[in-house]
Amino acid sequence: MAGSGEILPRARRVASARFQARPAPGFACAVSAAVYRSRAGEPQYLDEDEADRRVLRALSGAGRRTRAEIEFPAAGGSVRAALTLAETAGRASPPQWTLDWSRRARTR
Repeated sequence: MAGSGEILPRARRVASARFQARPAPGFACAVSAAVYRSRAGEPQYLDEDEADRRVLRALSGAGRRTRAEIEFPAAGGSVRAALTLAETAGRASPPQWTLDWSRRARTR
């Protein structure tokens, strides 16, 4: 009841921070961290940049997530590497990593 002075618990909470640096043209590095809490069945959506799109990752329960990324030019394109460390309900998940190489298409 809204008028009874009762405080209703929040269904979802998330706190996140991201630091990104571009030391030279074509080079980038970033670190992001998030701490989240939600009720069962109510996922949190955290966004990630991938080589060719933005992805929403669904997370539920209570936990934290850290992601480190690096991007650099290589072989006529760019390489992006990322490492994700996650912990949910006090249990660490195995590290997840990705390695992508992309090159812009040229139209004639």
